[in-house]
Amino acid sequence: MLKTQTMKIEYTKSKNYVTCPITGVVGGLSPTGFVQCEIFTETAKITSDHELVINESGIPMQPEMHIKTFNRELQALLLLTPEVAKNIGKWLIQMSEQAELATK
Repeated sequence: MLKTQTMKIEYTKSKNYVTCPITGVVGGLSPTGFVQCEIFTETAKITSDHELVINESGIPMQPEMHIKTFNRELQALLLLTPEVAKNIGKWLIQMSEQAELATK
């Protein structure tokens, strides 16, 4: 009969630990077989200046924003083994399904 063993896992935060909203990912396979994921935050770049129109009551009207381009700021590069990539993918699907159920 096999003896049951336990293992203690302790989580600590790296000195470089950050929290950032991720809106997407780009990447592919590395020449060495890793799955490369560059996670990014996407924001719209608007014109650098604008004029406010003041109405008859002296209240500024909302300026019209002209979006010229989008900026994708790369936050981190993740290099994953295929096994780790699959496990993270499964976990993300489970978490997203739970989040969808929780918000219904």
